[in-house]
Amino acid sequence: MNIKEEFIQHKFTCLKSGVDFKATNLEGIRYKGPIHDLIIDRKDRGMLKTPKTYINKFIGNYVNFLVSSEIITICEALYETQLYPYKFVHLLSDEKTGTLAWHRDCYTHRGMQIGTIPAPIKLGIYLTDTNKASGGTGFLPKKYQKTFDNKYIDYLYMFLFSSKAFYPPHNKGDAMLWDGTVPHSRPKSVNRKTREAVIFSLSRSLEFSKSYLNDDDSLLSRYIKVIS
Repeated sequence: MNIKEEFIQHKFTCLKSGVDFKATNLEGIRYKGPIHDLIIDRKDRGMLKTPKTYINKFIGNYVNFLVSSEIITICEALYETQLYPYKFVHLLSDEKTGTLAWHRDCYTHRGMQIGTIPAPIKLGIYLTDTNKASGGTGFLPKKYQKTFDNKYIDYLYMFLFSSKAFYPPHNKGDAMLWDGTVPHSRPKSVNRKTREAVIFSLSRSLEFSKSYLNDDDSLLSRYIKVIS
């Protein structure tokens, strides 16, 4: 099954560096700051995140990666529409990082919309070899992507079918693309290896993305300037 077929069927797919998109130097987007500067995100079960000051200083490196790898073009071909990168997070996890429960990035609860419309698109770039044992994200295949207008029932359903999840392994430099409506979870690392990744948020809506054009340092603003 090729990436197009997989994405159409499941709304997620693995992208191989040098095969599905151009391989590029990852050194520019690897975290080079002090470990003690990383922010422990309690809501994300102890995930370590790079501070905003670091992101602002090196944002050009992240934009250069997106452009030089031409990965957005590949994502646009899969979605068959233009996509706009509007924000991102740079993550590191270690043996203290906990399991992130099953969830969707976009859903409804008793008629109330949670998350943006259209749903966000997530593009994960892995800067270390990653698999389930190191805390790599798992996804429920299409067969188990039923939706409920109740977040509690939705979570219970995802939990009950969690054994059916697919945890794709990634080599350093590979990527994962998934739609915000897809159920996914991150297990706790069991091999004590540090995992590093950059997760870009993409949108199908230019109007929504424009809300992130607040200054010249925004990801979208920099990206548009480079590709124009």
